Amino acid sequence: MFLGQYVGVPNAWDWRQIPGEVGTFCQESTISIGSAIYFIARDDFYVFDGARITPLESPLRKTFYDDLDMTYRTRIFSALDRNEALIYWFYPSVTGGGSVNKCIVYNYKINKWGRADTVAEIAVEHVAPGVTYDGLGSSYSTYDDLPTSIAYDSSYWTTGDYVVSFFNSSHKMCSFGGTPTTSSITTGHYGDASTFSTVGSMSKLTMLIFCSILSQ
Repeated sequence: MFLGQYVGVPNAWDWRQIPGEVGTFCQESTISIGSAIYFIARDDFYVFDGARITPLESPLRKTFYDDLDMTYRTRIFSALDRNEALIYWFYPSVTGGGSVNKCIVYNYKINKWGRADTVAEIAVEHVAPGVTYDGLGSSYSTYDDLPTSIAYDSSYWTTGDYVVSFFNSSHKMCSFGGTPTTSSITTGHYGDASTFSTVGSMSKLTMLIFCSILSQ
């Protein structure tokens, strides 16, 4: 990586290399949040704050690089959800046959990671037109026709708000607004040597059994 600084005539720009041999796969795998640049390198996810490069040490790092199809790594692209502080990295997996079919998500405010796997052709920042009571009838005939998968506090209803959207394999623009599916968490063994504990089901999230190994 090189940092360019405008210095005027005669050279116009002065370029200096950032310490460390860190680069990225393609320009679309970088995303700017204004105060910093986040990007994917060959060995980890990084952030550059204008002075130094710092690895994010993602817990999904090994999963991502094992799943990434290196042949098509230059097809990675990204998107930024400014309202939710989310960075989306769409990438081609080893099961995609060259298509971009997986997505990893990072919340840079709380340093949390997640997945939003989907087939995507490109991501865009869509400006929502908003919905008003006066125009509601032209969009939906009855209240029953209103989309049930979009929350009432979603930016979908707000005029001029930015929404992260993507074009799917049918060339139609979509947004992340659906209902999450059932998930599960697999843990290791936790506890002490004399106690056996279980955690029951919570909402739609299936919790697996936490247990300790008895010493006897």
